[in-house]
Amino acid sequence: MQCNIKDFDEIKMKSNRKTRTIILITLGIR
Repeated sequence: MQCNIKDFDEIKMKSNRKTRTIILITLGIR
């Protein structure tokens, strides 16, 4: 579990930019 959490955090950091972009696009559509 701990190792998975660490990997998840790394994925989160990498996906942060994509997530922000998706959020901005979603808000733009609305």
